[in-house]
Amino acid sequence: EEEALRFRPAGTRPEKMTERIEEAAEELDALPARAALDAGMLVWNGQVGLLVDDALAARFFRAAAEKGDALAAACLSHALFTAGDLEGELEWLEKAARAGLPGAQAGVTRVSPVRRGAPATGRAAWDDPQVVALYESAADAGDAIACVELARHLERTGAAVEARGAERVAALRRCAEASGFPE
Repeated sequence: EEEALRFRPAGTRPEKMTERIEEAAEELDALPARAALDAGMLVWNGQVGLLVDDALAARFFRAAAEKGDALAAACLSHALFTAGDLEGELEWLEKAARAGLPGAQAGVTRVSPVRRGAPATGRAAWDDPQVVALYESAADAGDAIACVELARHLERTGAAVEARGAERVAALRRCAEASGFPE
């Protein structure tokens, strides 16, 4: 047991974690955004011996998101999607995207056209300059999926034929590969 404690600190569980989480849930307004996000992640994933509680995790995510945490907004979006609240999912995903979270910027372009009645073809939104701008912003921030999708879009539109476009596509492909997302 001593060896496990010394070499595997992640395998230990802080005492009274359940009580600490319950206390934090009662004082969400006083909780800093980062602490609320961390507590939400612990509950969402059932870590350190906690039971998985999606509703409680969503409360923690909402508290952190309302205090301006972009990652918490994206997590809340996912929790709302899991709960079946598609409008809430899109609302919080868009907030995370506006806050500059690259994954959310790319994600909102995949979710938004379908939720707003556009056909789910995967290309429905590419004629929208805002969608292209969101993908460019996410790709510039290093989001691997956005890099791949933007490279595909540039190749589909023929922009990759020009020298500058070909350089951009090559850079996007390198970004995706560096992030472990080979095509």
